[in-house]
Amino acid sequence: MAEYLSDEEVTERLKRWWSENGTGLLVGIVLAIGGVVGWRWFDGWRVERAEAASDRYAEYTEARAAGEDVTDVAAHIAEEFPDSAYRVFTLLHQARDAVEGEEWESAADLLRQSVDIASESVLQDVARVRLARVLHQLERPEDALAVLREVDGQGFAATVAELTGDIELRRGALPAARAAYQAALDETGAGQGGVLLRLKLASVPREAADDGAASEAPAPAPSEEAAADDADEPAATVDSEETEEMEETGEMEETAEADE
Repeated sequence: MAEYLSDEEVTERLKRWWSENGTGLLVGIVLAIGGVVGWRWFDGWRVERAEAASDRYAEYTEARAAGEDVTDVAAHIAEEFPDSAYRVFTLLHQARDAVEGEEWESAADLLRQSVDIASESVLQDVARVRLARVLHQLERPEDALAVLREVDGQGFAATVAELTGDIELRRGALPAARAAYQAALDETGAGQGGVLLRLKLASVPREAADDGAASEAPAPAPSEEAAADDADEPAATVDSEETEEMEETGEMEETAEADE
């Protein structure tokens, strides 16, 4: 019984227990302390790195707004923070500059890099929509539609549908264009965007969008009531060329900066 053990026996048992478990206990303590210290160091390093990236990006935007050459600053961001959201923002700015200079292939390459680098799905979708617009401008409809099919964000549904309609209209796929415009209108609803979409939808001939059904049988003579309705319907034509500016990235920059 333990209460009758001599001091020597107690000491011997403690020594035996320590020889069996002491090493593992010490290793566990060391690992626990090291884990806490290491995590705090990593967390501090991550914060410092995020602040440094933010400062570098602020330097880039200030120089760009002042009309200065930002090539070196952009190169530093690419080298020091290659996988950061700030790198993506820089690429989006560079792509926009390329578009304004009508350097479409260069813009497409920059936007592809943005998609590959971005870790946030929202940033990826922004880059994809812009890439699809550039490919549309380059008259590569199949590539543009393939990129649009990769956009997952529900918030981009109306934009994707409208751009799909523009692409289908340019290549003469009128039924598909009409369906895409209608889908965009359903997503947008009332408002200024809805007005433009209704104009685009009205510009697609309804007869031509009927999958060729009208060509299989002679069209009946319109009744007086239908003729009156046609006379009351306003004609509308919409240039299918891209007229919207690319979306600003300001809100997403603030979100990414908060996440960093």
